[in-house]
Amino acid sequence: MIVTICVSKKRCYYMFVKQKHVISRHRGKPEKEDTYTRKKKLPMTHGITKITVATTAVMATLAAPAVAMADETTTTGDQTNQAITQAQDSIQQAQQSTTEANQAIAQASPTGVTEAQAKADAAAAALDTAKQNLDAAAAQQQTATNGQQQAQKNYDDANKAQQQAAQDATGTADKIAAAQQAANDASNAINDASKAMRQASDDQSKAEADKRIAQTAKDEATAESASHQQAADKAQTDIDAADRQATDAQKKADAADTAISDAQKKAGRADADAKKAAADKAAAEKELTEARRQQASATGDKTKADEAVNVAQAKLDAARQAEAKALEAKRKADAKVEQLSKDDGGLSDLAAKLEAAKKAAADAATAQQKAEQAQKDADKAVSDSSSNAEAKQQAAADAKSEADAKKEAADEAQDKLSQGAVAYFGDKGVSQAVKVLTDPTVTEYLDAIHNGAKGDATTLDNMIEALKFIQEANQLRAKEGLQPLKVSDTLMAQAMADADYANNNVNHPLQFPASENLAWGYTDPFKGWYDTEKSMYEKDMSDGVLDCKASDGKPVKPCAYGHYTTLVNPDLTLTGFGVSQNGNITGIGGNTHSQLFTENANGIGSDAGRIMDVDAYLTDLTAYRDSLTGADAAYQTALSKSKQAAQDASDAAKALAAAQQSARKAAEEAQQAAQKARDLQAAADEAQKAYDEAVKANEDKAKALEEARKDQADKNAAYSAAQQATKEARSGADAATDAQTAAQTAVDKANTAVAAAQAKIDTADKLTQTAAKNKTDAEAAIKQANTDKTKALADLADAKAAKAEAEKAKQAALEAKTVSDAKVEAADKQVKAADEAIADAKAAYAKAKDDLNAATGKLNDAQNTIKRLQNAEENLKKANAKLTEAQSKLDEANKAKDEADKAYEKAKADYDAKLADKQASDKELAAAKQAEAEARKKAEEEAKKQQEAQKKADQAKKDAEAKKQKAEQAKKQAAGVTNNGLASTGSDTTAIATLAAIMTIAGAGCVLVKVRSAKHADGWHAVED
Repeated sequence: MIVTICVSKKRCYYMFVKQKHVISRHRGKPEKEDTYTRKKKLPMTHGITKITVATTAVMATLAAPAVAMADETTTTGDQTNQAITQAQDSIQQAQQSTTEANQAIAQASPTGVTEAQAKADAAAAALDTAKQNLDAAAAQQQTATNGQQQAQKNYDDANKAQQQAAQDATGTADKIAAAQQAANDASNAINDASKAMRQASDDQSKAEADKRIAQTAKDEATAESASHQQAADKAQTDIDAADRQATDAQKKADAADTAISDAQKKAGRADADAKKAAADKAAAEKELTEARRQQASATGDKTKADEAVNVAQAKLDAARQAEAKALEAKRKADAKVEQLSKDDGGLSDLAAKLEAAKKAAADAATAQQKAEQAQKDADKAVSDSSSNAEAKQQAAADAKSEADAKKEAADEAQDKLSQGAVAYFGDKGVSQAVKVLTDPTVTEYLDAIHNGAKGDATTLDNMIEALKFIQEANQLRAKEGLQPLKVSDTLMAQAMADADYANNNVNHPLQFPASENLAWGYTDPFKGWYDTEKSMYEKDMSDGVLDCKASDGKPVKPCAYGHYTTLVNPDLTLTGFGVSQNGNITGIGGNTHSQLFTENANGIGSDAGRIMDVDAYLTDLTAYRDSLTGADAAYQTALSKSKQAAQDASDAAKALAAAQQSARKAAEEAQQAAQKARDLQAAADEAQKAYDEAVKANEDKAKALEEARKDQADKNAAYSAAQQATKEARSGADAATDAQTAAQTAVDKANTAVAAAQAKIDTADKLTQTAAKNKTDAEAAIKQANTDKTKALADLADAKAAKAEAEKAKQAALEAKTVSDAKVEAADKQVKAADEAIADAKAAYAKAKDDLNAATGKLNDAQNTIKRLQNAEENLKKANAKLTEAQSKLDEANKAKDEADKAYEKAKADYDAKLADKQASDKELAAAKQAEAEARKKAEEEAKKQQEAQKKADQAKKDAEAKKQKAEQAKKQAAGVTNNGLASTGSDTTAIATLAAIMTIAGAGCVLVKVRSAKHADGWHAVED
């Protein structure tokens, strides 16, 4: 290629540069295929391209013209030379760095990454094959080993059998005699053991008979003691019952006093309500009287207005008929005059008018029939609308009554929801459960209970949640094989009370006799009561003893599992549960849970209430809660229906008024149609008559024309008068219709006032009835409360007397029990002595049985020995044959084992060699990759240094250019003549230096040498193309 460099407008230099080629170090493809052709493509690239930079010898060529140049300014030339020298130094340093980088890349050879990778892959494949061969050899070796071991075992067994047979074949007669003696000894031992067993059995029978006698005595004494204890317990129960009876009697007396006071208050409220109802009714009756008076007045005005409308309508109808007749008479008169004025007497016109009049009369008759049918339909619509309005009015009244009832029920339901469990227990007739939640004499910490408050255990939602926990408890008991717990109303109430107490106290309240589990801060308390404590219990029981130590002797900490054992106690059958979210314990807060347990209803200490399965209880409570929560929705629905019914009644009333208006209009149109039909029929008759008269009158035309004109004048005057009368009648009819509409509005208003007043009276009557009922109930309640109080005081006295009797009975029972307990103790000693005798007899029997079994075994062994010795010779022959066969198979197995061992050793040696090759090739590959990476890194660093050097050279070039320009300016000042008078004949030194610097820098990319690597027999060598 040719490079052109110009240092001024008139001075340029040309340089021929031969471009060499570079082989890619990745795949061996040349970058310039136009000037380099590869004769043979290598299977893979093994070398790394080495790039060297050579600077072309341009300096000599450029410097030749400078010989003839005149001297220039010394200072400028020195500065230029210095700049060029610095540039050349920078270039030389960059070239040196590049050379070092290329050498580093070349030194990464001779082993290339690709060759090392191929070598590693081949070594891996060879290693896999060797591994497969080794595994196969090992399997064969194991098979041979197993065969050898089995053959050795068979040989050992055969050898042992042969030795036994050989021994049996020597001294056979003596051995048989010894075996026979052993058999006789064993038979004698069997007889002795059998006798000992019979004796032990007899001893055991006697001891058991003694025990039964002693046990009977003990049972009788125990039963007697238990009977006395039951008597004492019954007496205590009677005492407790008497105490409860006394307490209940006192409570009933107090309750009776409270009931009397409440009933008296209720009676007072009933009297006040009655008075208010009477006053409200009196005021409403006055309103009703006035409303009815206005209703009667409005109805009378309406009747008069209807009559006035009818009279005015009749006048209007008469006026319209008179006007129509006058018009018809006028038309006839006009027509007659017109007919007589014609030459033919107007017979043709009269004939045409006669036909038109007949058709109009027929059409009017048809229209009259339609109008009369429309009037009938309108009258029916009025009747139907009236019936519908009455029905809708009644429906509205019924809907309002239902809404009022639903409102009362909703208010009652809301009150019960606010009471929570108290309302539920009360509605179910469970008085004891109500007392637990309301009576301070029953529940010690009653102030902790907030019945129905949010988060309190007594809310219906928390009751339902509590029952779900009981379901979970029964599921856990089922896992332990236990029966499910049943639910008691009283225990439920007590558990709620304890849960509310636990909201602010971390201890058991102990206000009820039942067993109890408490938990604070749990979402599910059974995670602690069951899961955690069961694991501690099982760990403690791992040594079979509950001693707070595990089977390894280490202590179980914490050793606390009372909640678990209570939950899974099979004797407990009844439960109650309480849940609250109002926990207020510092650091815990949140949920509190309480579960109570008793063995039976007597353990509750009071009336247990209902006892139910938890599922049935939950269903009943959920239905109760839903009925209360649904009451308000039912009221809202009823209220909506009431409003809709009222709207429907109003719409029906409006529809009735519209139907009545339509009926009136239809009647008016029917009358008009009938009148029009009559008028048109009369016109048709007149047209017929006119036609007939015209025919007759045509005979005396002149006379008739004169009379007709006179009649025409009379008829015109009469028609004008009729028009005026019709106008006046129409005005009167309009005024009457307006008065009728106003009267109807007054009637409707009066009807509404009457209905409102009647509704007030009805409400007052209902309040009066309610007040009367409430007073009657209150008086009955007072009477009943007085009766209850009297009975309660009598019961109190009876209870105290019963308690005294019960205490005497208890003392007597306890004294009798002391005597019975002494009898139990004596009988128990006899039972224990019998147990010891039974144990001794059983031990003797067991020893005799063991002796019998041992003697029987010895007898069997002796008999088998005799049988074997009797066949000793034959057994020896068979044993020798089996031993020979076993020896042969053992030799074969040993040979197969040796061959398998050799094959395995060979495969193992091959595998070890392949493994060493693989490890060596992996190491070589890793070294090649590391060398390549380090060389590349160094080359990149040196390239950066070369770029910095080039930047410095560029700057030197700029500085040389500046000095060159300065020198040229100096030459121009010398007018083209050097200091010694010689003309300039070549390039100056600055230009040569500048061009040399440029060429030095550019030369780095001008000459490239391609280097590849080839593997020879003695190693890797660089080959230059």
